[in-house]
Amino acid sequence: MGFPVSFRTIEIMQQTKYGFTKDYVQKLVSEWSVVKDYAYILHDKEDKEPHIHLMLRFNCSVPTKNILAKLDGVCEVQHLQKMYKWNSAIAYLTHSNAPEKHRYSDDEVLSNYEWQADRDNAMTDKVQME
Repeated sequence: MGFPVSFRTIEIMQQTKYGFTKDYVQKLVSEWSVVKDYAYILHDKEDKEPHIHLMLRFNCSVPTKNILAKLDGVCEVQHLQKMYKWNSAIAYLTHSNAPEKHRYSDDEVLSNYEWQADRDNAMTDKVQME
């Protein structure tokens, strides 16, 4: 895998059948001291295996090896991605910026901060670019 050396923001996506459940994710974010902000959702209303999108913003850059070690043994990482636009990634949780996909409700997102403002900013940026 060709991951960056470290991450300041990251998306982790994994199917629930590999152990990446809501309970696991909540435990992970509550016990990981470098997590500044998080938001996640279970996508289970599409024609795909149920999966969770977890968006993490760290207090500092975290080495990829530390992230993988934190996840090791609990789930096989399917998708790690550096986020270039945090707001757009947050908007994707409910598919606000993907109208062709099933629209998820705001109350399905679990977060430690007021993520809706970031989503709304992403949608404003998208309209201004069109």
